[in-house]
Amino acid sequence: FYTTLEQIGTSTNSIYAVLQGNRLVGREYFFIHDLRGDEMKAGGGQLEVPRAQLLNGSHMYTNAVMTDVYKGLFTMVHRANVVINKGAELEVSAAEQPLLDRYIAEARFLRGFAYYNLGALWGGVPLYDTYATKFDDAKPRATQAETFNFALADANAASLVLPATYDDANRGRATKGAALTLAGKVNLCKGDYAAAKTALEGVED
Repeated sequence: FYTTLEQIGTSTNSIYAVLQGNRLVGREYFFIHDLRGDEMKAGGGQLEVPRAQLLNGSHMYTNAVMTDVYKGLFTMVHRANVVINKGAELEVSAAEQPLLDRYIAEARFLRGFAYYNLGALWGGVPLYDTYATKFDDAKPRATQAETFNFALADANAASLVLPATYDDANRGRATKGAALTLAGKVNLCKGDYAAAKTALEGVED
């Protein structure tokens, strides 16, 4: 596999599939984000125990919902690394190169999005710029600052390649504006408000 441009494209789509799945925005992502915000009305007694724990702040590291989100984000990282690494090895024609570059940029945006969330929610986490092939590939935990810097590098790199818009057949893919927005959010977390302002004004422009 990963020997054709079409296969790299399919692999890029598989990263979006994880994002849309139950571990992330299809279900569990809501419970560690919106549910905990002041704009949400607290659920009644029907709220399942792991979700109730997240709502009232009594959750521990064993919380099933939180663990699912963590696994989902690292699945995105793994699949993105496959596209980035295998895409870089693929030789294509000059006419096909822009599409290959876009697939890799989409993967970098999605990896950056995953690491932004991991850094915001868990602080420092292991940073992978290539896909793991064995358990011995496990890395130690990085700092939160290193995690945010990693996410920011991906967002900035993606913003240089991704288009501002797509045709109808590709609507929903990561855009230049999405990458700049991600860069702005990461910079806000880092406390670099000037850089955040520049990135977000780039979206407006």
